Amino acid sequence: MTGRGEEEDAAGEDSAREDREAREGGSGKGGPSPKEDSRTPVLIALCAAGFALFNFPLLALWDSETEIFGLPLTPVALFVIWGGLIAALAWALERRRP
Repeated sequence: MTGRGEEEDAAGEDSAREDREAREGGSGKGGPSPKEDSRTPVLIALCAAGFALFNFPLLALWDSETEIFGLPLTPVALFVIWGGLIAALAWALERRRP
């Protein structure tokens, strides 16, 4: 009787191969693995910078009565920081891989 047992063995081998490829970092689809992507540290650093810049200790630096072109400093600083983070993310994501 060759039926169900062989199918289960074949499915088990496929599953084991996929697990092994996942552990080794290869997707099996020909693209670069996450370990090879040089943008990951840059994206993590930008995320950390965003959390730091929009959090209390650094945000308190902009809380003053100063005005820029008649606009309060806090919203102008927030908008500039936000735009800078978006520009940095766009640059990091559009860079070519080595």
